[in-house]
Amino acid sequence: MKNQNDDFSMSYKLKWMWYYFTKTKKGQFEARHFIQVFLLITFGSLLLDLIIGYICHIK
Repeated sequence: MKNQNDDFSMSYKLKWMWYYFTKTKKGQFEARHFIQVFLLITFGSLLLDLIIGYICHIK
């Protein structure tokens, strides 16, 4: 019985988050900002890795 209750609360939280990020302006802005920051960090670290590898390869 407890497990079923945990599943319900988890699905409820996910539905609430989905509503927050899609239906509210503030949530849409935060989701977009989070995605931009995530992509910036990912591509930034990849680019840095490539540059360091290239410099080490020259030497």
